[in-house]
Amino acid sequence: MSRGLTRSNRQNTTAFGRITNHDLLGFDQAARDLILNAIAQGCTGRVSAKGHCILRNNTAETASVPRNMTAPNRASRNAKAQIRRLLATHRLDEDPEQDTLAEPSETPRPISIAQAFNDYAGPFSSWLDEQADGLPGDAAIEVRFDQSGAPTFRLRPHPAPVASDDRLACEEKPKIPMTTIPKTSRRPHEKVGDHPSLVPQRVREERSTTTTIAELQAENQSLRAELERQRSRADEAEARIALVKDALGV
Repeated sequence: MSRGLTRSNRQNTTAFGRITNHDLLGFDQAARDLILNAIAQGCTGRVSAKGHCILRNNTAETASVPRNMTAPNRASRNAKAQIRRLLATHRLDEDPEQDTLAEPSETPRPISIAQAFNDYAGPFSSWLDEQADGLPGDAAIEVRFDQSGAPTFRLRPHPAPVASDDRLACEEKPKIPMTTIPKTSRRPHEKVGDHPSLVPQRVREERSTTTTIAELQAENQSLRAELERQRSRADEAEARIALVKDALGV
């Protein structure tokens, strides 16, 4: 909406509407804060040909805000008193056209950083200066209005991160207790470097106590048969050696 200060567009200033920070060029920061606060609460406004901002609530009451509200003079005091009366008689629920303009003063509403700078430049800049660590790039803020109608800001809390299904599955897996792995028994012939005198003792250690006498006798017979075979092989070898010696005349 234009400022409406020239003769060519003066007829356009008669319509009340939603004023933004861009429509308030030439107004000091104190005046902007008062005007934008009233607009945020559902009032409409226009810039008059004299350069004042005329605000109107939904009961058709109006208030005039001059460009300079910083100076502590009668005009600024009267304007503040008019704004208080204007907001006190404003009934948001009776104006269907203003349902989306603002929420009740005690209810915070989300607002973007760009919109906060545009609509509430002074209060938002002051609040931003109070943030020692600045604002993160993904900061979400909200605005609410105190009893006097001044906007206040705060950071919106981030929602708690939702654990993924894979993470939950890993966390829900039962922990398997660590158990001692029993050492496997070693056979006597697998032992490297055993002294021959230790073999019988190791055999006795490795042999199960449940071995029956019949099994021992069968094993004894098998060993005896193997011994006989080895003796036969030795005798045959000695006979062949004797034949070779005779052939060579040794």
